Amino acid sequence: MSTARILCIALLWLIAIPTTLAQSNAYQSPNNPHYWKNKKPYEGYWQQDVHYTINAILNDQDELINGQETLVYTNNSPNTLTEAYFHLYQNAVQPGTLTDELYKKNRTKVKYGKYEAQKLGTVIHRIQINPEEKPIQEEPPYETTSTPFEIQNTLLKIKLPKPLKPGDSIAFHIDFTTYFDRGSIRRRMKVYDHHGYKHFNGVHWYPRICVYDRKFTWETDQHVEKEFYGDYGQFDIALTLPNHYIPEATGTLTNKDEVLPNALRKQLDIANFKDKPIGSQPSVIIPANGTFKTWRYQAVNVHDFAWTADPTYRIGETTWNGVQCVAIAQENNAAGWQQTAAFTAKVIATYSRDFGMYNYPKIVCADAADGMEYPMITLDGGYYPSHQSLIAHEVGHNWFFGMVGSNETYRAALDEGFTQFLTAWCMRKLTRESQPELKRAFAGYMEDAIDGTDEILETHSNDFHSATGHGGGYKHVYYKTASMLYNLQYYLGDSVFLQAMKNYVEQWKFCHPYIEDFRNSIIQSAQTDLNAFFDQWFQTNKAADYSIKRITQLRPGNYYRVTLERRGKMVMPVDLDFLIQPTTANSTGSSNTAVQPTDVFYSITVPVTQYQKPGRYNLKPWIGWDKLRPTYTFDIEMPVQGKVKQVWLDRSGRLADINRVNNVWKKRSEWQLDLGNGANTNYLGVYQGLVRPAVRYNVASGVLLGAVASGQYAGRKKQFNLGLWYAPGWQERYTPAQKLQYQAEFKHQTRGGGTYYYQSFLYNEINTHEMGWFNRVGRTDYGLYGKSMLRLHQTPIAPEQPLLDGFLPTTNPWSNIRQTHLNLFVQQGYAGWGKTGSVRCDIRMPSPWSQSQYGFVQLEWKHFQPLGKTALRFRTLAYYGGGSNPTPESVLYLAGANPEDAFQQQPLYRDYGMYDLNSGPQTHVLQVNGGLNLRGFNGYSAPKTVKQANGNDTTLAFFRGNQGIGINVALDLTPYFRWIPKIKLLGINPYLFGDAGMIGQPLSSRNEQQQLVTTTVYSRLLGDAGFGASVNLRNFGALTKNKALKAAKPINLRVDFPLWVNAVQQNDNYLQFRWRLSVGTDF
Repeated sequence: MSTARILCIALLWLIAIPTTLAQSNAYQSPNNPHYWKNKKPYEGYWQQDVHYTINAILNDQDELINGQETLVYTNNSPNTLTEAYFHLYQNAVQPGTLTDELYKKNRTKVKYGKYEAQKLGTVIHRIQINPEEKPIQEEPPYETTSTPFEIQNTLLKIKLPKPLKPGDSIAFHIDFTTYFDRGSIRRRMKVYDHHGYKHFNGVHWYPRICVYDRKFTWETDQHVEKEFYGDYGQFDIALTLPNHYIPEATGTLTNKDEVLPNALRKQLDIANFKDKPIGSQPSVIIPANGTFKTWRYQAVNVHDFAWTADPTYRIGETTWNGVQCVAIAQENNAAGWQQTAAFTAKVIATYSRDFGMYNYPKIVCADAADGMEYPMITLDGGYYPSHQSLIAHEVGHNWFFGMVGSNETYRAALDEGFTQFLTAWCMRKLTRESQPELKRAFAGYMEDAIDGTDEILETHSNDFHSATGHGGGYKHVYYKTASMLYNLQYYLGDSVFLQAMKNYVEQWKFCHPYIEDFRNSIIQSAQTDLNAFFDQWFQTNKAADYSIKRITQLRPGNYYRVTLERRGKMVMPVDLDFLIQPTTANSTGSSNTAVQPTDVFYSITVPVTQYQKPGRYNLKPWIGWDKLRPTYTFDIEMPVQGKVKQVWLDRSGRLADINRVNNVWKKRSEWQLDLGNGANTNYLGVYQGLVRPAVRYNVASGVLLGAVASGQYAGRKKQFNLGLWYAPGWQERYTPAQKLQYQAEFKHQTRGGGTYYYQSFLYNEINTHEMGWFNRVGRTDYGLYGKSMLRLHQTPIAPEQPLLDGFLPTTNPWSNIRQTHLNLFVQQGYAGWGKTGSVRCDIRMPSPWSQSQYGFVQLEWKHFQPLGKTALRFRTLAYYGGGSNPTPESVLYLAGANPEDAFQQQPLYRDYGMYDLNSGPQTHVLQVNGGLNLRGFNGYSAPKTVKQANGNDTTLAFFRGNQGIGINVALDLTPYFRWIPKIKLLGINPYLFGDAGMIGQPLSSRNEQQQLVTTTVYSRLLGDAGFGASVNLRNFGALTKNKALKAAKPINLRVDFPLWVNAVQQNDNYLQFRWRLSVGTDF
């Protein structure tokens, strides 16, 4: 054994003496009102007891912690135990583990830290097992006999020397070392550097016994990267740190006068640093002197112990109802944490009032570059007020995780989802955040429920499609569960719901509930059958979709006949609110659907069981499901004489209806003038429409005056965009066909059935119509569409000019032939190991009534490959076309996209790229990336002399054709230009590029027998190279507060300088200055 380890163990022995003498088991005391035996959730319930005593010392130089742990474990189960299991969570992130395999399966590169690479997470040096009444006497050196044990990745298995009978206790004595590290996989136990200091977060740092419970017996899930589960009990911790560190931790500091005297506490007060600039160098209050200080904590009624330590921590605190509310922040961030302690106290008060009293003596919110919860302490980040939601969420976990200790490894919904609900609840109560229910709950759930891709909540935390992080639908543990609780509130009514939630919290405080226990608790509290409700939400992905199908006034009298329709699979009660304008009221507002002071609300509920919702008039139950009784009709008399102005289905917005457009009668849409308000994606409202004036400039038509109307629901339902422009008469540069221009688009996404769309343009004399459908399954996109296209007039787009010295002629790139064709596409994406890419196939087939009978098959492969600091982007295209009467706008182009694709994809091209008003050789109009994309041949006709069938030579221009293959490569240089000053409005990314390819076209000529012969001739192999930069115009909000500009999409331009080409035109050199301006991305 090394001298350093012997000294470390000796120090641990010295600091253990007062801890051992002082400790007592307050948890199992008859006076502990929260001990499970004193308040069983139901008769016959049991759970195990733990009492940890840990003496640990931090080695901040080597970034590890050595510890001696004594665990007294009491078997309260009816079973005799012959073995025991411990979690070693820090062993998860190592080569060869399940976590390692998970990242490999997701093709995610992993960089292990120096300890991780050596498989050093938590190392067990020795285990001894003794009866509780005979503790081991610890004296270094400690190379004594050890109980045999087996480590299986994150599990430690121990064969007990003798069976542990019901009611008996056993003491485990474990010597261990746990290593901090800095690998790429997120570890909650972490160390990081800042301002010349080290910061430590000590979490899941000790061997923690697995839970033996009534559902699993031993819970022995391997830890991957999700959730945790532990037994309740008592922790007595002696944490020895270098003298200058300031910690906070789970539990009560029992030697405060020794380690944090009042004079030092005043120096560390966060208020002293309220004016210190954020990010500035912290001051030195406790100089490091090579000594150590031991901080002693005791925590009762907890299932875990966590700590954080930083030399620059500054302390803010307040109290609420005897609870110490602490905010500790690094001094460099202290100015942004001045109000956090007070806000934390408000959060504690809100949750205590609404869901059950907080029963811990303190709560800590720590500035720790994280977002994680532990009993009595949360590790957070950010600044006030932007971190309010983070504080609300992590503090909320001390209800659902802390005091209500569900098995979150098995089902994370009971802690993460319930806490997400608390977050929205708190943000509504304590802040001015707009629609927190939408932002914190419904939006995350509804965006997938609308598509039918939400997940089933009864899923193991590690089993969401084997994804890492919160991928694979794991987010629904948060959002769908929170939405479920809002729907439970909607179902039961406010008073019954809140009482049921309080009863659940009180019943299961400091115990281990499962989903079935939550269900039973709510059912018994509400005294109604909710099994169908819970089955739908926890075990299916059914969605609610109700509508007001019809409302008819029955004459004579004040009676109405109402018909409701259930369009979704989920069965839920229906709340209806009638807005009535009494006959005696002032009739001047009769046409206004807004609520007036004299209006009367009449609230009714259509139940789906025998439950009667309080405070509302309940009709007979609507008993039906699936295809049985999809409609419900009833007659009702209004309580007052008057006019029904409007009717809402779920005016509260808590029913998770995937289509609320049909939930309002008489006013199913809202229109507003868009003068910078931005798009409205409100899931809880009706159909949203925006109208705004629009002015454009087109190089052919000049100024265009018009308007744009748009509408959508939930960002994907019944979306449309209609723009109409007119060239005023005082301009003389337009043709008659260019006076009126329009753009019409409609798109609607179905639930699980793909998206249908229609597009139509009349712009610059080009009229197109396109109708189709597309869908996505995993990373596969596929679809089909029909398209027709016609140029309405024969006005030249540019003055005619013949082939001139090899430069591109300016003949019209658009024909006057009507095209009608069917298109199919399939695209397969891939990602992994830092690489991303896609392979796409497009097929065009002309219709029988099309004047052009031209079709093609196109294959395109795009690939992104990291190369050290930089990255390589690669694209290859293979194209084969054929048929009669091809049109110039639809064939393959050598230097960029063909006119059809450019017109369809890029508004900038429609306005500025289609017309060459100053025609001449090598004119640089705006290009669109696409086609073979040989950038060096922009503006060149690429002529080549070929043989005709009769043997004579002829010169052809190869700037376009019907066959071709091309390769484009770009090497990103951005990492080497970090010295360029950053501009908020611009993102500039330089690169080197090279292109190569060849293009072919049909040649029809007569042979010596005057027979017409058609062959395919090809250009030579063409290539270019140079440098360029993508220019991203972004952050328009920096110029204005206008929300529309802030939400505007970035404009992507490319400036390329193809300095070298291998086939030059007349009077050109292989190496010379050339340039090309384009829009869009080719990779």
